[in-house]
Amino acid sequence: MMDQQNKRFFFNNRRFLSLFPAKRRCIFVLHSAVKELELALMKLRPANKMMYMRTFVVALILFVLAAGELKAQGWQFNFGGSKEDEGWAVLQTEDEGFIVVGFGESFGTDNDQNIFVVRTDIDGTILWTKYYDEGFQEQARSIIPTADGNYLIVGNIIGKPGERENIYLLKIDRKGGLLWSKQFGGAGNERANDVVLDSDGGFSVIGTSKNATEEDENILLVKFDAEGTATWSKTYGTPRKDEGKSITRIGEGYALLGNSRNETGFDNNIVLYRVDKLGNIIWERRIANSFREEGRSIITTQDGGLAIAGVINDNSDALIVKYDANGNQRWMRSIGDENVEEEANAITELKDGSLVITGLKLVSSVNVDLLVAKVDAKGNILWEKAIGDGEFTEEGRDIQATKAGGYIITGYNGQLLNTFNDLILVKTDGAGNTITNRVNGQVFVDRDNQCDFDNGESPLSGWIVKATKGIDVVYGTTNAEGRYSILLDTGIYNLKVLPPNRYWSTCSTEGVNVRLREFYDSLNIDFGAKAAVNCPFMEVDITTPFLAQCSEVDYIVNYCNTGTVTAQNAYVDLALDNKLTFQSASLSAEQLADGKFRFRLGNVAANGCGSFTVKTALDCNGVANGQTGLVSARVFPDTFCLDLDPRWDRSSIVVRGICKKDTVIFEIQNIGKGDMKERKKGIVVVDDIIMRDVNPTYQLQSGKSIEVAIPNPNGSTFRLFAEQSEGHPGRSLPTVAVEGCAEDGEPIITGQVTQFPENDQDPFVSIDIQEILSAVQSVALRGHPKGYGKQSTIDAKTDLTFTVIFQNSGSDTVQRVVIRDTLSQAIDPTTVIPGSSSHPYFLEVYEGGIVKITFDSINLLPANGGTAQKTYGFVEFRASQKPNNPTGTVIDNRATVYFDYRLPSGTNTVRWRIDHFPDFVRVLTSSQEVFVPGVKVDIYPNPFSEMVTLEVKGRQYNRLQLNVYDLSGKLIQQKFFNSNICHVYRDQLAAGIYSYQLISEGQLINTGKLIVR
Repeated sequence: MMDQQNKRFFFNNRRFLSLFPAKRRCIFVLHSAVKELELALMKLRPANKMMYMRTFVVALILFVLAAGELKAQGWQFNFGGSKEDEGWAVLQTEDEGFIVVGFGESFGTDNDQNIFVVRTDIDGTILWTKYYDEGFQEQARSIIPTADGNYLIVGNIIGKPGERENIYLLKIDRKGGLLWSKQFGGAGNERANDVVLDSDGGFSVIGTSKNATEEDENILLVKFDAEGTATWSKTYGTPRKDEGKSITRIGEGYALLGNSRNETGFDNNIVLYRVDKLGNIIWERRIANSFREEGRSIITTQDGGLAIAGVINDNSDALIVKYDANGNQRWMRSIGDENVEEEANAITELKDGSLVITGLKLVSSVNVDLLVAKVDAKGNILWEKAIGDGEFTEEGRDIQATKAGGYIITGYNGQLLNTFNDLILVKTDGAGNTITNRVNGQVFVDRDNQCDFDNGESPLSGWIVKATKGIDVVYGTTNAEGRYSILLDTGIYNLKVLPPNRYWSTCSTEGVNVRLREFYDSLNIDFGAKAAVNCPFMEVDITTPFLAQCSEVDYIVNYCNTGTVTAQNAYVDLALDNKLTFQSASLSAEQLADGKFRFRLGNVAANGCGSFTVKTALDCNGVANGQTGLVSARVFPDTFCLDLDPRWDRSSIVVRGICKKDTVIFEIQNIGKGDMKERKKGIVVVDDIIMRDVNPTYQLQSGKSIEVAIPNPNGSTFRLFAEQSEGHPGRSLPTVAVEGCAEDGEPIITGQVTQFPENDQDPFVSIDIQEILSAVQSVALRGHPKGYGKQSTIDAKTDLTFTVIFQNSGSDTVQRVVIRDTLSQAIDPTTVIPGSSSHPYFLEVYEGGIVKITFDSINLLPANGGTAQKTYGFVEFRASQKPNNPTGTVIDNRATVYFDYRLPSGTNTVRWRIDHFPDFVRVLTSSQEVFVPGVKVDIYPNPFSEMVTLEVKGRQYNRLQLNVYDLSGKLIQQKFFNSNICHVYRDQLAAGIYSYQLISEGQLINTGKLIVR
């Protein structure tokens, strides 16, 4: 049975029959894990206007852009097959994705209409699709969330050919599982069009009831309890045909919107009832101003009134009408151009009271577009948009405002003279704009140097494709098949593939310029890549989600060869902190003479990756919260195959640091084959202060070293930075920290080590250094380094490592986790490098710099039902800053974690401020400014924890005044002494640096700095 009101043939401004088509076009599969049926259901706009196929069209993961002149963020997906598929209602779900209901014929086994439900994530990626077929014909009309977190679908069913039509109720869970289905009907035909959730957990349905002879048709209102059992029903109407279209709750009752045949017998009038909670009429209103009025949708507005969307006039203008709660009409607005048909099918209200509708606009006799229009709270038209392909017909059936400030619309599209439609899902920005042009393609190893893809040529996954138009930049990421897809606005773009390193070259080093002249255009651009240098390029990453005292700690080591040839006999050397004890590993390990562990990887093919787990135990004793644990991994071969910088003298500096009784000892050694040609300098930072008087300089011959000894460390953290010679390969920055060097039982200062980066800027080295925690949040973001001081200052050249930690805090096992992280504009999205993780994942970079990480089939146990290791997950990735970030730039980063279908959880925000190292680190010298000749002032110990002594030598004073200031110049303490020895106790002084003045009889004797630990 065809639903005749869904079909359109424009003749004498009446709607009788649809002749809409469904053009099929070839596109590429982008997500190999999507099930076959889901692939066939999810369809994109055309891949190439020269390619037509009458077959299923499969899906791409969406890469969308906020770019171009419209600055729109949006997309359009088509779902369906070779037959009739339509969308009728849409909701944004609590996980910020979408659920769409309608009906479809394409995938059932009995060639009839079935209820069709699609659930997607926030980007339009299919999570699941379901068909519900319990009779001859089923159609969905509306969907609402229920109080228990599930969904109720309301529609209609015909059990067998020739039988009467009944109202059809289905309750499904968040995964589409059918919980129950019910029918409501009598001797005649009962149809449902809309549903509303009631305060008692039940729901009420509006529709139409025909008697057995079909001579009378009335508006029908049915009240159901939460289990789908009807508790009462009422009908409303005239002796003519009446139809119930939409329902909304108002006060303790309802407002019912319907259409009633007028006296001519050809056109409708709009009828509006307000009824109490038992269905008794409070008031009735009619709109009967022209030959034709039809109501399609009603909502309750924030001011307690009502808003209606529909159609008015024989030439069909879209209609919006505003009423107050008493049925007084506040205003009426028609939207439409002269001699052009517009219809409004659905309406939604925004927070400011403005209203947005969707429907259709007849652009020409052969082209119908989806209509979106917005009016303010007083009915003034703000804008109107027509969305559609000139070769297609599009109609919007339902619209909802999204949490991001745009709109989500469902309906259908088709092509002229074709009776089959596809369900569509359209996402727009707040101005009704969406992006519909798409560039697809494949990145591959061009073995025959012909720059075109041939069978047998290997795909390249994880490569970033960049599209640039002026200042607008869009990114896409290739999947396992090397395929990418990017949505673009109109205009001229330069499209370029970005190799992961300089060992690769591409056929189009300058990129490809593409011109997108109109909407709904599509191009296919493939990129071939070949070896510029035949060399492996090994990368390694090691991390663990967190460190806890007296616990088992599993480190995940991830390695990849992004070079052009196989890495022969590869291996990883692992060094553990002395607080960690090796337990076991998933890969065979051998312990070396220096205490490191070696893991042999065998041959790692180009573009090959792997991982293994190392189990350790963190000490129970002698470990303080906030103290750090460090593990380093280095992968071999670490060969550098590019031409060397002629300035390089072949020296290579390494640094080491140890705590030896009451002294911190740093060693700087040249392990390179050449002697240093120039003297370089080191920097020693004590906690958060540069100690200039101990900063070393060095010019070392090959194999030689120097030591820097610092006595009386008093539990502070000492860090040495050293320079490499000019032209040294890679990005090595030798640095080492010594933490907690103190006598047994003495307090130590923690939290200082992670302020600065470690020497792992080269891809073949990874250092995981974390502070030991007493507790971990269920969702957290950790950034490394954490930055210097209160403003978390870092250098403009410092790379950033992000670790997202997540725990299943719910009561059910989680199967899918998605992390979305919108990178700061100061971070270069093209430098994102995937790192270690607890479970397999797929990382993509898209739009203007969103990192999306997807864990499918993660099987994460609930926190109350499994060991901690099986309830937590984590992932790490790394990115570089954009070049030349100016001083003062602030980088903020925050991720959102989606667990299955739950409300998403936001992480904490990590923040950095950009400056130039070492300029932003406070400096202290041992020299003091003495203003009296022959006088010397000794200060000891400095830094101090409890007490510091100032001893004046060279002249006797009877009374000394000591003023202590903070760094802003505010006087903090003032003390007086009657001898040359001043004992100053810490009292309430917080840890930090203070300046002081020593005065006698009004004369300034000495100034300097005091350091409080």
